[in-house]
Amino acid sequence: MTVATYNGERNRWRVFVSAGTDDHGKRVRVTEVVDGPKRDALRREREIKSALDTGSYVARGPKTFGEFVEAWWPSKQASVAATTAREYRRVLDRAALPILRNRPIQKITGGEIGTILAPIVERGALSLAEHTFVILRIVFNAAVRQGVVGKSPMSGVERPKAKSREMTVLDPQDWQRVKAHLKDTNSWALTPLTVLITTGLRRSELCGLQWSDLDFENSLLHVRRVYHVLQGGPLYQEPKTNRSRRVVAVDAGTLDMLRAHRRDANRTAEMFGRAVAPNDPVFARTDGTPFPPDTYSGLWRRIRKTLGLTSRLHDLRHSSATIMLAAGVPAHLVSSRLGHATAGFTLSTYAHALPGQQEAAVT
Repeated sequence: MTVATYNGERNRWRVFVSAGTDDHGKRVRVTEVVDGPKRDALRREREIKSALDTGSYVARGPKTFGEFVEAWWPSKQASVAATTAREYRRVLDRAALPILRNRPIQKITGGEIGTILAPIVERGALSLAEHTFVILRIVFNAAVRQGVVGKSPMSGVERPKAKSREMTVLDPQDWQRVKAHLKDTNSWALTPLTVLITTGLRRSELCGLQWSDLDFENSLLHVRRVYHVLQGGPLYQEPKTNRSRRVVAVDAGTLDMLRAHRRDANRTAEMFGRAVAPNDPVFARTDGTPFPPDTYSGLWRRIRKTLGLTSRLHDLRHSSATIMLAAGVPAHLVSSRLGHATAGFTLSTYAHALPGQQEAAVT
């Protein structure tokens, strides 16, 4: 049990009480905001604990949707990755809270949820509509677990379904065009983009690379962290899963480019009277901080427009996987190299790249 100040406000307290675990083994906490001296918050804490023990807990009074979200948000934010929290909050602030903020949460109906989703679907933003549905379902499920509402209004709402975005593979000729364009316009980006297409790294993994992650002697690259720039500032994080934390073999051509890049980094550091440190980012701006992931995405959009390409930056990762599978590299090795959860996921995602699959299906 915990009592903490509410956003630093005097005589306003947030009470946290453990309510055990849900059906999936995840910890459940009941939270309430109490106005008044701390002794009132402590008394309410004891009341909640007693009510939970007897199965009679009901949340105090009607809460608005906005009040519930703000009370629930800190614990939810702490339980998910920073980038996931950013997306949750973006969707809540953009789609749900403007309409539902002041509505009593117990009175919200499936029809009201439909009034949020319908205009989003009508303007063709199916991905936003699907994300809004999913996040509202998470919020109302939490409200049910905490006893704030008896039943989620989401149970009768149809889930919008965004179309899967078709991946585009960059063919060798287009990659040569990209390389020529970069040499003329943005030569600094040639090495990092080459690393993306030859290793299959995600852009956040590329930005998280430090010099200690490169094993030049054994031609290996270690993926140990990711780098994001969020509202609160830059952030290094552990990779999302254990499979994402991996070792990737680097081909001779890419390794030569990285060696040349290291020599350039050494010369730049010497100009400022220092040496390159093991924890320095491999691809850094002049101030020594990593390039943010959006830098590469923005650059790629400009390249795509100039050269008339259809592929996204993330399609460099798809291209890497497709090239390996088409060359006969076993799926489990491709899966390991990309950091996929399972080889089955790799097979289902890149079935089009497996040599002889169509022919085998009709024989």
